[in-house]
Amino acid sequence: MTNITIKNLDDRLAILLQKRAEDSGRSPEEEVKEILRAVLTKNTELPH
Repeated sequence: MTNITIKNLDDRLAILLQKRAEDSGRSPEEEVKEILRAVLTKNTELPH
C-alpha cells in the first residue's frame, strides 16, 4: 500500500470530509479511500 499526505487542505474541505465520513460511518481516511476508489474506478475495471 502507498501512503499519501495532503498538505494545506482547505479547512472547508476538511470539514466536509469529516461530515461525509461521519454520515457514512467511516473514518476520514476510509472516506478518502472510498472517494478515490469511486472516482478512479468509474467505468473502469480494476486490475486483478
